[in-house]
Amino acid sequence: MPQAEKKNNDPIERWFENASRKIIRFRFIWLAIIAVVFGITALGLSRVEFDTSIENYFPQDSPIFAKKQKFNEHFGNSDFVACLIRADDIFQPEVLRMMRSLSKDLESSVPFADGVISLVDTTYCRTKNGRLVVDNLVPEPVPTDPEKIARIREEALSKEYLTDKIISKDGTEAWLVLQLKPYPENWEDKHHLSPTNAVGKKTLEILSQPEYQEFTIQPTGWPVMVYEELIFTKNESSQLMTAAIIIAVIVLIVFMRSFRGVITPFLISSIALVIVFGMMGFLNIKVNALLFSVPVVLILAISIGYTIHLFNYFNREFRTNGSRKEAVYRAVRRAGWPISFSALTTIGALLSFVAIQLVPIQWLGTTSAVLIFFGFLLVMTLAPILLSMGNNQTPKPEAAKPPVFWSDKYFIRLTKWIFAHSKAILIVYVCIIVFCIYGLTKIEINIDTENTYGPNVPYVNRMLEIAESELGSFNTYNITLDFNRPNAVKNPNVLKHFESYIEKVQNLTMTKKTYSILGILKEMNRLKHDGDDAYYKLPDGFIATGELFMEYEMLAEGPELSRWVSNDYSMLRLQVGTNDLNAQETIREIDFLQKEAHDLFPEAKINITGGMPEYAALNHYVAKGQINSLCIALAVIVILMIIVFRSVKLGIIGLIPNITPLMVIGGYMGLTHTPMDFLTITIAPMVLGLSVDDTIHFLDYIKSEYHSTQNYLQATACAFKVVGRALFITTFVIVIAFSIYGFSNLHIMINLGILIILGITSALLADYFITPILIKWTHPFGGKQRGTEALRH
Repeated sequence: MPQAEKKNNDPIERWFENASRKIIRFRFIWLAIIAVVFGITALGLSRVEFDTSIENYFPQDSPIFAKKQKFNEHFGNSDFVACLIRADDIFQPEVLRMMRSLSKDLESSVPFADGVISLVDTTYCRTKNGRLVVDNLVPEPVPTDPEKIARIREEALSKEYLTDKIISKDGTEAWLVLQLKPYPENWEDKHHLSPTNAVGKKTLEILSQPEYQEFTIQPTGWPVMVYEELIFTKNESSQLMTAAIIIAVIVLIVFMRSFRGVITPFLISSIALVIVFGMMGFLNIKVNALLFSVPVVLILAISIGYTIHLFNYFNREFRTNGSRKEAVYRAVRRAGWPISFSALTTIGALLSFVAIQLVPIQWLGTTSAVLIFFGFLLVMTLAPILLSMGNNQTPKPEAAKPPVFWSDKYFIRLTKWIFAHSKAILIVYVCIIVFCIYGLTKIEINIDTENTYGPNVPYVNRMLEIAESELGSFNTYNITLDFNRPNAVKNPNVLKHFESYIEKVQNLTMTKKTYSILGILKEMNRLKHDGDDAYYKLPDGFIATGELFMEYEMLAEGPELSRWVSNDYSMLRLQVGTNDLNAQETIREIDFLQKEAHDLFPEAKINITGGMPEYAALNHYVAKGQINSLCIALAVIVILMIIVFRSVKLGIIGLIPNITPLMVIGGYMGLTHTPMDFLTITIAPMVLGLSVDDTIHFLDYIKSEYHSTQNYLQATACAFKVVGRALFITTFVIVIAFSIYGFSNLHIMINLGILIILGITSALLADYFITPILIKWTHPFGGKQRGTEALRH
């Protein structure tokens, strides 16, 4: 490179060169340090825990936790495990025996089991000599006599609080529900599973036993879904990462054409991954299985990008002087500062995720930032050491004359074309941005089944199939009304209003089923009046209502009662089953429920907990966090660029091409109705952190060349042929790596891949076509007159 010696006068570049000399001088000590750190942290990998529980999405001081804790104090665990059992006739003796066996297995083996509700476990009320008595609906052992089975069928289907609750009216479906005790804090089993995952795992193990395989049993419930998501996403992430690595190797072989150039970035990313995840194991930091592959692919892409820039300078220097060590010194001198600054801005952008109050997103940002930090350290130490090893070659001074690579002449032509057609390029650019801004106005923040998961996820398909059944629901949530005074629930007016409230809930779009104490109370009132259907209603008057509750308690139904009414009768519970997952619709319905509850019970406090409200809360955090995170990332990058380049003008110039991918991504999401969810929220800061690397390398090289040539056209052309090739390769590698997400079974991962590819590609095009024009028009490095004359020539 002709200007190499002149550039050596830069004090920052001299510092990096001196640092590289010391690293090479003590390279075996550095290798020993890296090996020791690698070996120690590798021991922590066996302690790494994976999790997907939605309750772990929110910080401990979140209102979600306070509401859930209050609910658990009065009504126990809101989680449950349920099995939808299908048969031509549920009342067949073999089906009833299977249900009883399954009930006992679940209750005795599943952690935190607290009783089963099912056709074979339920009791029912009847009158005997004018008194209410309780019998088992299905006696032990299960009868085989057809007359006794027919009597069980008749009694079960005559109870309205059982039909469409735990048994279908046509007798072909039945629910078996395992209630759970509250989870203790800081509990884990020998497999390092959370309580929720431990429950789901044991349930599926029991259902996989041979004696249950001949029956149609579909498990559901939050623990089952969370555990299946854990297993599915771990396998999905492993497959995606493996494919990304294979594709990246092929691409590097094509572009780098050297064993050292291929193995170095993978060695760097592997060591960084072991160090960071090993430390997580020692620190008991749980890894989100759904997001696990993102930082892995990210560090792989970053390691490849940084290594390519270093190898790009090394190859040019090595061809010129033939000395490996000298080529390493000059390559680190030239690439060290841009790589360092790129790492700093990328880390700053990723740390902006801390502003998003969702624990997995904070984990993603922090983990990715720490990975990039260690990746950067390894690029600046291990990569130079590996490059310095080997034989020297005969110097080729003619290699210093352009073109060194076949692509150089094309980049020089591209530079001249861009300078000659600046106005036309800018007009096209503005039109594209305006179109993208229009799309931005149509972005929707929503988490729903179709767009978040897609049709190719087995456990989600089963949940949807259950939701379409007569008995089943996709998810549940709980509404509690706290009247803050004992015996308030025994007030017949309160119960009448509660009945009206339930009718409003049942008319909501997402409501499939409702469960409360009212059905049992109505049935008991009817029995007290000799089974007269006219009395299947709530009793009138305080005395009649109080007597009903008293008789209910005396019938040894206390444990069942405590699930729907607090011990002091100050709180009422309503459980709602939903037919789908849609956060936007949930938000609307929750607002409606709160308003109606306030109108009917102005003195009561309403508390809504469970899976659906938690997804609605996710929407709130996504909306708020996206703005905070993006503003922080932009501010960090602009401030750093202004400080480092010592120019407000250059900081703004660097910002414009990096805003471009954000506009393109937002426009695409709005125009294609791709909703923003808890994963796509990470795209903008992530792409910003990746794309700013290219801009930094490009601007830094133009600045250095201009100080030597005092000619903007020549400086930009030189930057294109030296840095432009590296930018294309790094972008191509990132695009190929993330394109693997297109083969995922999860819509959320497919969207992630598409958006990152769009963002990174548009960022490269903006750097290629917009940055040179801004440099040409603003002359940020001075010499306006001389630069203008040079452009005319």
